Amino acid sequence: MTSLDVFKPGWTGLSNGWQQAKLNLAVDTARNAIFRFRFGSDETINKAGWAIDDFCFYKTSDDTKIFVIGQEELEHNIGVGNIHPNPTSGVAQLPISFQSDADVFITVRNTQGQVLHQRTAHGTSGIQTFTIETSSWAAGMYLVETVTPLGTDVQRLIVE
Repeated sequence: MTSLDVFKPGWTGLSNGWQQAKLNLAVDTARNAIFRFRFGSDETINKAGWAIDDFCFYKTSDDTKIFVIGQEELEHNIGVGNIHPNPTSGVAQLPISFQSDADVFITVRNTQGQVLHQRTAHGTSGIQTFTIETSSWAAGMYLVETVTPLGTDVQRLIVE
């Protein structure tokens, strides 16, 4: 297994037909996971490409439980991206990917639980970026909580 950057796992090679590929990984259950498939080629072979079929997850401790993620689950998905830049000294951006229109509730608290920023934001299909102004805040760590119709995402934000 290799990848486009040579350091992280990936798949490569030739086969005379379909070949099953597996990769064991752990996902933090407190957050959503987003998988991106990228294809890279050295352009030396001009043949049939590749395909992804039956992308699924299962618990390795119980092989009888298979959870397939299909289009019906993705139609209503809301993915909260990583805050950037982090650390920040003035403005931070919170990207959120919407598969359909939805409202989200964003709250920023300091480590004592005091609310410094709070708002309801409406997102439409696509990726929206919400700005968090931090220039008047003291240096330190803050918690950014994003409540969506599908769950809650909490991230740390460092202000310098």
